[in-house]
Amino acid sequence: MSLPSDDELPLGLEKLGGDDPPGLVVVIDTSAVIETKRVIPTDQQWDFYDQMLTLVEAGRLTFPRQVAREVAHGKHPDTPGSWCAKAAKLVQHGGPSEETLVEILPSIAQLVDETAEYENEPADPYVVAMAYELRTVGYDVVVATEDRIDRLPLKIALTTACEALEITTWDCAALVAWVQDIDTSEG
Repeated sequence: MSLPSDDELPLGLEKLGGDDPPGLVVVIDTSAVIETKRVIPTDQQWDFYDQMLTLVEAGRLTFPRQVAREVAHGKHPDTPGSWCAKAAKLVQHGGPSEETLVEILPSIAQLVDETAEYENEPADPYVVAMAYELRTVGYDVVVATEDRIDRLPLKIALTTACEALEITTWDCAALVAWVQDIDTSEG
């Protein structure tokens, strides 16, 4: 994949320089944040969420602000909600630009159920757009989500939208394995 020129980049993103290949960045969806609580034993949750926080601070794990809003409004005041509120202040990658959303929307238009009433903007389009932008500037990108089932004719799954844009997805089990396997002392 060829990288765009500096003039073609969305505001707030810069092309990666140097000889080192860009690292992996995992963009996490609301469903994956919430699912981690179910799969991680209670006595291990705080350590796990601390590892995730270290990855957020290092720019290896990220999410758009709409994910934090969904978690907060989803009535998750326990571990996922507490973690997400803290992590949102430490996210290293800005949210996707309006230009990126406009560019990818034709490919993922069915990602949002237009008949549903939402308290806030649904996070899914922003998750996909953030992953797309990060990949555009040279990062290896994965979206972590549990949204895997199309609900046609109303809505496609986040994984289906990612597939349309050739973005790799992980389920929560893969996310957990990655977080637990990575050496967070490297930064």
